[in-house]
Amino acid sequence: MERPEPDRARLLRLIGLCVCFLLAPVAHAAEDECEADDCITVVAPRITCADGWTCTDGRPQVLSVDCWQDLTARPEAAISGRFGEPRARGPHNGVDIAVPTGVAIYAAKDGVVLEAFGGFAAGQGTGNGNFVRISYDDGTEGVYLHLLSVYVGTGDGVAAGEQIGTSNDTGDSQGPHLHYTQYDDEDSAVDPTAEHDACG
Repeated sequence: MERPEPDRARLLRLIGLCVCFLLAPVAHAAEDECEADDCITVVAPRITCADGWTCTDGRPQVLSVDCWQDLTARPEAAISGRFGEPRARGPHNGVDIAVPTGVAIYAAKDGVVLEAFGGFAAGQGTGNGNFVRISYDDGTEGVYLHLLSVYVGTGDGVAAGEQIGTSNDTGDSQGPHLHYTQYDDEDSAVDPTAEHDACG
């Protein structure tokens, strides 16, 4: 009959197994290139990495969200107002993404906050309502309108996929949604769904 293993030795062996299990995924993620699935799933929402960058054990370096739906925490969100649609004030200069109040809103790309305003209560205010305007590192710009909460301030650096606020219908709005306008490097409004189109 075998002698029972002393409690202390059994405990040390169990701790060793746990440490090995915890360290293995970190080492694996650090070695993979950013295009690998392991890197992309380290954080949500889905992201794209810049060429030549590698994953870290915390999160990969990021450049841009892949899909316009990932501007919100509702990846099944639908567009309720398309870019270029006729409006009373002229063609719609962005996209409206239908989400209820309080849904997390994420930065589309790495950049620096140019303006941020969060002074209106839910459903109140005029014009753009609570908003965030970001100058992206690639020379383009993004504006997020009709927010409830604003979590960033002027001059803050933000990363793609970082939460910058929550959704609402502050300002001139017919109901809760995110209005997102993206400008190219010549300050012309462009359809963001053309760039952030890797959905599905």
